[in-house]
Amino acid sequence: YTETAGSALIGYALARGRASGVLGEEVDPALSAVIAGIRERLLWDVEDPPVLTGTSLGTNPGDYAYYVSIPQQDDHLLGRGAAVMLLATAHGLPGSDE
Repeated sequence: YTETAGSALIGYALARGRASGVLGEEVDPALSAVIAGIRERLLWDVEDPPVLTGTSLGTNPGDYAYYVSIPQQDDHLLGRGAAVMLLATAHGLPGSDE
């Protein structure tokens, strides 16, 4: 199951922890992977600004079948906001590929 906002929020937590010194270099590979995944969700050739794909329209705890039944939307505010928080916080950190 792939979903943009949840992944970006996990990445934001890693970036925030890394930037504050609470987390160390052990999180750099995971942070790098999350950033790469979010970047793959950006469609640059469609519009300016790019379109962020794959944000679910809200979830509650459930099993896999439940999660995959939730529709996803492009450029949903929750996904875009989470991605901006991640990328802004990670900018310049080790693992951010900047």
